Amino acid sequence: VQWLSPYGLGPDEAQYWHWTYRLDWSYLTKPPLTTAAIWLSTQILGDTVLGVKLFAFRGQGAAAWLGFGLAGLLAGMYLGMWDLRQPAPRWGVWLGIGVVVGLAGLAKYTAGVFYPLLFAWMLLDRREWLKTPQPWVAGVVSLLMQLPVVIWNMQHAWVGVAHVLWQTDGGGDSRHGGLATLLEFVGGQALVLGPVLLGLLLWCWGTGVWGFRFMAPAMRLLMVMTVPIF
Repeated sequence: VQWLSPYGLGPDEAQYWHWTYRLDWSYLTKPPLTTAAIWLSTQILGDTVLGVKLFAFRGQGAAAWLGFGLAGLLAGMYLGMWDLRQPAPRWGVWLGIGVVVGLAGLAKYTAGVFYPLLFAWMLLDRREWLKTPQPWVAGVVSLLMQLPVVIWNMQHAWVGVAHVLWQTDGGGDSRHGGLATLLEFVGGQALVLGPVLLGLLLWCWGTGVWGFRFMAPAMRLLMVMTVPIF
């Protein structure tokens, strides 16, 4: 455990672990999924560092596996969970998307940007899909899965939504915003990703924006789902 995580718990991890002593449908800064996962792992492994971090370790491994698989599939003009060469959306795939995005929304409020960006891409490359029920049903499935979080916020004066808006506004700190904040953000990303990987990422985005209209639909989807968020 010391080799896997030599620094103990981070502040956020300690907060999520503390919440396990009073389980609820949502919390001030996060929906409930992360805390529920920590509660489950600590029931098995006890209140230990590994107990708190178990699902984080598993998630990191799953993300690496999915990233490897995605990179391989892109060569065959596939992206994500569905085949872009299909003439119409498939029920099984879109119901799966609805469930996965619903789970994401139970872990992070920012999952709410998934569908607006996806629909923006469909307006560009798959406008006919907007006339089919599958994407809309997927959105309803995801929304229904958010009902516990919505009801909890209604019962607590929308404090979770207010917290997200507070963070978006820079925490009300007038020192935030402008070029200084932009450079601070990019610098932080460079430290997390490394300057080489960040440079390649920015280069890919730059060339992608320049040649967007000439891209294949799979690559255009990648651009639409990532550049606006960054």
